Amino acid sequence: MSNPNGRITLEYSPEEMKVTQSLIDAGLLKSVKPRCNVQTVDFMPVTIVGRPLSETIVDERR
Repeated sequence: MSNPNGRITLEYSPEEMKVTQSLIDAGLLKSVKPRCNVQTVDFMPVTIVGRPLSETIVDERR
């Protein structure tokens, strides 16, 4: 989640902890795992020539 400074934190906010504790108390969760520190990879879309890929996929499914 992000904090007011716009930085991403790995800790749960007090609101999130309150909700997860309610779920634990209700028996819907057994535990809360720590957040994972996974870095996102920059995505570079590939330019294709011709019809949009979504149209090609729809046509092939028919």
